Amino acid sequence: MDTTGSTPDTTGPAWWIGSHQVIGHLGMGGMGEVYLGRSEGGRLAAVKVVHPHLADDPEFRTRFDREVTAASRVSGAFTAPIVGADPNAPTPWLATAHIAGPSLGEAVHAAGPLPEPATRALGAGLAEALRSIHTAGLVHRDLKPSNVLLSADGPRIIDFGIARAADATALTATNQALGSPGYMSPEQAHGRECTAASDVFSLGAVLCYTCGGREPFGTGSVPSVIHRLLRDEPDLGAVPPGLRDVVAHCLRKDPGDRPDLDTLLHHFAQGSAALPPAVAAMVRQREEDTRRLAHAVPVAPPPAPPKPPEPQKGSPRRRTGRILAVSAGALAVLVAGTLVAARLLPGENEENSPASGEEGADDWVADQIDLERPPEEPEAEPAAVPTFTPVAAHDTREETDNIEDNEIVEEAEFSPDGKLLYLTSLHGTVTALDAESGDIEYKSELQADGGPVVSPDGAFLAVVEEDSGSLLIADATTGDELNTIDAAGGSRTTGLAFNADSELIISNEDEDTTLWGPETAEQTGTIGQNGGEHVAVSSDGTLVAYANSHSSVVVRTTGGNEVAEINLDRARNQRLAFQPGSTLLASWGGEELGFWDAATGENMDTLPVEEDGPPGLVYHPDGRRLFVLGGWKPAVIDANAREVAGDTQLPIPDDARSNQDNLTVVEDVALSPEGDRMAAPGIADDSYVWELD
Repeated sequence: MDTTGSTPDTTGPAWWIGSHQVIGHLGMGGMGEVYLGRSEGGRLAAVKVVHPHLADDPEFRTRFDREVTAASRVSGAFTAPIVGADPNAPTPWLATAHIAGPSLGEAVHAAGPLPEPATRALGAGLAEALRSIHTAGLVHRDLKPSNVLLSADGPRIIDFGIARAADATALTATNQALGSPGYMSPEQAHGRECTAASDVFSLGAVLCYTCGGREPFGTGSVPSVIHRLLRDEPDLGAVPPGLRDVVAHCLRKDPGDRPDLDTLLHHFAQGSAALPPAVAAMVRQREEDTRRLAHAVPVAPPPAPPKPPEPQKGSPRRRTGRILAVSAGALAVLVAGTLVAARLLPGENEENSPASGEEGADDWVADQIDLERPPEEPEAEPAAVPTFTPVAAHDTREETDNIEDNEIVEEAEFSPDGKLLYLTSLHGTVTALDAESGDIEYKSELQADGGPVVSPDGAFLAVVEEDSGSLLIADATTGDELNTIDAAGGSRTTGLAFNADSELIISNEDEDTTLWGPETAEQTGTIGQNGGEHVAVSSDGTLVAYANSHSSVVVRTTGGNEVAEINLDRARNQRLAFQPGSTLLASWGGEELGFWDAATGENMDTLPVEEDGPPGLVYHPDGRRLFVLGGWKPAVIDANAREVAGDTQLPIPDDARSNQDNLTVVEDVALSPEGDRMAAPGIADDSYVWELD
């Protein structure tokens, strides 16, 4: 990403949200876009504009209205107060005081852990802020380093996007574990009622990260983090002795055993408010960047507010790019504390392409990709359900029969030639097996906590490193480590894939989605701002799909041109898969299977497909059969007929140490390149390979 300072073009028309002139773009959250705005009186604010499809949801509007009302009652020195809002606008918005400073996550990543006195002062400020939030009847529910901003006069807690009024529980669906896995409380992970004690747990996790630069329960896939969160004790090795006991008390599993905020304030009272010099320099730089941006965009008189377009009902919203186009002359992006000129949708390698929504955009996409478009009408006859025959098994347990000591396998991937099967375990081991015999080819000490993914040329294996969250690149044939890539800026990498050119696509929730060379460990391109989970790449390598928020799946070209946006409930939980040779994109989150034309965002069909456990979604190379697997009874979908062809019980060998009773859930599913073998790692015992007829 370009990080050089520049002065934005100011010849275009001004753009206003309510009483705030938009002068910059700050990012995207789960509920919508966030802009830097300037009030008519000159006060800067962070203005959040909700996604249009949410504006069309009456239940969301009711919740948003109540949360704005509740959040308006919050007052305190260490929160970002609400300075304006219009929940009843055609597109609702909310403005809070702008804090010109880095997030805690950015500061720790760039300057290292904070010393004990500064951590104590941070703890006192956050405890006071949480007390103000709880006094107003709110529980934050998503306290994490990226939601803590550091300023010259202390920390500020921001983003009540998933906070809720304590007396409005009926507005939040039950059994919904909202939050960030590394920082949520056990009761939140279970989908239970969250009280003030839940925020105290999150505060303990934030302070642990502040002291050592790592999360108390490690990083990696959501299931592995939640597993450790619920079962293991936190890793407090980097927490200074003077803080270790109080942080440990905050992180107790039972909410009733955690300290209250008054006790924490008393404990943290002796901290020093002075930031480390490197962090203080970051704060000064952000303040200067904000001043430059405010001065670069002239003050404009507020126009009569235009009526925004009505959200389209009943179908996915295609991102038109019109918001950016309207304000292209005045809009600049504030990224990583540096002023950069706003870049419209075309990628660096697609300078002549039209922005999404402009005339000719659809034709341009069709011309650039060698993929078939899905037919409007499904085929009549569904495909046959294959027969699964077990051909290999790998016992993932150690010599003990205690499940706590098992080498729980989480993810699986075949090599491009189908000869090897790669497995990553909860304990970090990467094992390469002979896909036919199940014999171990090698075990690598990469300490993986995400992946594996294998390059199409079969040369490289990539995993997420357990402690740091960095990407480790290894020789796929030997397991030897070759390179390390830190693309996530200290955040947890959540999406990982190779494109057709064996470039590595790296995505995470707090940074951009980027392209990297595995051999050089150098960034080769940027696909888009804001990352997500479950990256899918089209078979020709031209299209990339990922969920960049709770409710949106974005489709882009590898050069950075935004093609379509698909709005989905709980999009972050969706597994994604492209049909080979086609723009047909499948999405599944455990209940509904959606089919989309990735070139337009059009919904082609939706099927009710429910499976137990973490979902697996994979296409057969024939492009017709799609396997949806959560338990041991995969549903077989005919993607062309767009209907369930049937399901089948995966057979377990008679001599296996496990059985159907204790193996009801799998963690992942992989299909060999030829489509003749399927692999599924079990959550507790063996991993199996089946032959498909």
